[in-house]
Amino acid sequence: MKLNHTFLKKALIIFCFVFSGKGIFSQTVNLPYQFYLDANNNCNYDAGENLLYNLPGNIYFSYINTSAATVTVATQAICGNSLAVTNPSVPASNSLTFAINSFYTYSTFSINTSCPAYSNLSYTATNYLPVSNINKMSDVMFSTWGTGSYYSNSTSNTLPVCFNLGTDSISIYFNVDNLFTCNSSMASRTYSLYFDGLFLDQVTTTGVNAMSYSSGTKCSITELYSDSYTWCYLKAQLNPSINILGAHTFSIVTTQLYNSPLSALNYSCTLNSVPCTKVSGAFYRDCNADCIKNAGDGIVNSGVKVSVNSGSSTYSVIPDVNGDFSCYIIGLGTTSVSSNSISPNYTPCASSLSATIIPPGITTNTLSYGYQSNYSYFDPGVSLSTSSFPFFPAMIYTLSVNISNYGVFSCTSPTVANPGTVKFALDKPFLYQNAAGSTPAPSSISSGPNRDTIIWNISDFYVASGSLSITVLVSP
Repeated sequence: MKLNHTFLKKALIIFCFVFSGKGIFSQTVNLPYQFYLDANNNCNYDAGENLLYNLPGNIYFSYINTSAATVTVATQAICGNSLAVTNPSVPASNSLTFAINSFYTYSTFSINTSCPAYSNLSYTATNYLPVSNINKMSDVMFSTWGTGSYYSNSTSNTLPVCFNLGTDSISIYFNVDNLFTCNSSMASRTYSLYFDGLFLDQVTTTGVNAMSYSSGTKCSITELYSDSYTWCYLKAQLNPSINILGAHTFSIVTTQLYNSPLSALNYSCTLNSVPCTKVSGAFYRDCNADCIKNAGDGIVNSGVKVSVNSGSSTYSVIPDVNGDFSCYIIGLGTTSVSSNSISPNYTPCASSLSATIIPPGITTNTLSYGYQSNYSYFDPGVSLSTSSFPFFPAMIYTLSVNISNYGVFSCTSPTVANPGTVKFALDKPFLYQNAAGSTPAPSSISSGPNRDTIIWNISDFYVASGSLSITVLVSP
């Protein structure tokens, strides 16, 4: 039988076509997408509209695959702007949604999923996804300068502030998203503050990709950078006119934070000055056991707290490093204040256990709570840190033991010394090299087949604090 070569050639072409058709869509493809700010809300990407990156949330992409099953893929909306999709059906049958991360409570990102761009996305051409109502500055929270016991959160731009803040200041915590560039590098930036339209203070900072602290005359700012956002903690002392009840304007104006002009801030809010009751005082160590605060008494700055009750609200306030505490209570209700010991190391004076009733209004109170120590001294606080992690063979690292002793400040009378030892026990493959930095030479060093032991003798943990650091070699 003689075969028809023309027939075989056609059959081969058809077979290859069918086989290749299955191969194209039986694989993982990268769906290209790009968010943009839809300035005119027409659901179309128009010339001049700004591209967006690093939206603070997750993309959820649902599609029908070649087996007619629905598959959902979740990923963060970061730079890169492509989504891996396995075995998608043809023609495309899919949809995309976006959800803001739960901790971005006050963000105002709006994704208009009713636009056609969010359905039946192309697996080959770039899909431009419209976004509206963005707010690059979010999660704004106000508190006092001191213990942070008074908070005033709001999803609006009107925030109640106690009009009798006096010389105290407000702390402003906010997040700035890097929405307009994939480049995470920071620009040199200036924060300018205004109160009721009048210049208040200015801070310039140049820190990049780390934590940075800068201060001006009436304010300071701490920044913590990440690839896509910056956490800012700004403290500002307000003008005396905050004592006037009613609305006041507070503004933050910056140069560009990231390397894009669009990353500059122009934030303004209304501080509504309202009546408050201020509760303040101190904890003291009753050295002579007379339950009266005397000049020779010491400080208690941990293991105790104050409970403040005003109406239906209850606040727990802890002391600062000097044993002082303060908080503001918004409104004109009666306030009850009592002290509580949360540590077995102290016995409270009887007067410290009774509640104090604070009348409503602007009264500033100074309360004293005495405690007698049940011990002559306390064990130090100890934590371990390392210069790098993970560890690799044949490399040298620095290990540090951080020592702190903040439990009780001594009375002016003589105290009992608190001697002791600090011991590094290094199991192999860590090999001791030497003391690092300003760390004194160890009191003793012993090396064994399975462990190196380094010991420092401490004459008095009561006054000792800081770090003991050593370098170690990870044996190959």
